[in-house]
Amino acid sequence: MDNIDETQHIELDPPKIFDAITFLTQFGPLGRLYPDERAFREDIRSVIQNYLAKNNLADRHRILSSDLDRESIGAASIFGADFVPDLVLEKDGEPVAAILVKLVKANPDGLVQAVGRAVVFSHRYPWVLSLVLDKGKRRRESRELDHQFRADIWHNRRVRFLFR
Repeated sequence: MDNIDETQHIELDPPKIFDAITFLTQFGPLGRLYPDERAFREDIRSVIQNYLAKNNLADRHRILSSDLDRESIGAASIFGADFVPDLVLEKDGEPVAAILVKLVKANPDGLVQAVGRAVVFSHRYPWVLSLVLDKGKRRRESRELDHQFRADIWHNRRVRFLFR
């Protein structure tokens, strides 16, 4: 088998379950307000778990939470530090996606943290879904740079960002 240059991109379609969870978290029955990230993360975990159960997927898929299953979640190690994602979707015991949850208030530094975490976990997990609940007063107009960034990070790192 030929060696593949690390910089060469291999086009892969995300698994259908990843697309379903993306749709569910973007348009599904999540709340509009959360007191903190933990409550947001727990609601997302619960919505995904219910989806798996209702669609008879729970026998092969499970959602792990860093709050409840920390020892079962594979850490991403970088620069001598270990990082654990908020949630991990598994299929048959293998990781499918890291799901990251970020609650951003007035200070936009949380957006940079969300991006940084997503990049770190993209080196450990096949797919990354970064969910950002932005409570800041920023305008959400479409900017060309935003579209370029999202396309670039999806194409090169298989990271998808969703804002609520």
